Amino acid sequence: LAPLAPSVDTSRAVIGLVQDSNSNVRSVAIGDLAVCWQKEVVPDLLKVLEKQPDPDLTTAVIRQIGLAGSDRNIGDLRPYESAREQEVAHQAALAMARLGDGTERKKIIDGLAALNPQVRVQALRDCQYIGDKTLIRYFGPTLDDIRDFMVITPPHIEPVVMARVCDIAVQTMAYMGPQFSFQAQFLARRTVA
Repeated sequence: LAPLAPSVDTSRAVIGLVQDSNSNVRSVAIGDLAVCWQKEVVPDLLKVLEKQPDPDLTTAVIRQIGLAGSDRNIGDLRPYESAREQEVAHQAALAMARLGDGTERKKIIDGLAALNPQVRVQALRDCQYIGDKTLIRYFGPTLDDIRDFMVITPPHIEPVVMARVCDIAVQTMAYMGPQFSFQAQFLARRTVA
């Protein structure tokens, strides 16, 4: 019920349950960490990290610190940037970028200009979490990239429709909230019969 009434007290209750002995309670609490967006609960989230939880919980807690924290928390997250678990290290880098770390933001910007479409699309997805509209000014290479990236039609449906890198860039821009001067049809490309 935590998502129905988000508050500092609710967030602290969820944080208290993320290390419960019951795996079902832990699983639900980790899913409910999304309500922990208040700045007041960042110290509580940092205390969870001090207990060195498993990688899934560490990743979820770091994600919330990135959303609720401030630039003062960049130093708290820096040790996790070199974690052995790739997902923990990636989330720490993203959280630091969201909190204003210039080095991590530069890595995202470099990813948008990378030649590899996988790297470009990952950078676009990272921009959704960072949520800073000023990053859109670096989307040029992704908007020009008309390479097919992923199938968007269900299996056994013909014709197969692919989303291009540029389609994902437009979808990311729409997610980030700028107003377009045109109506966008996201992740759909019409083929001429």
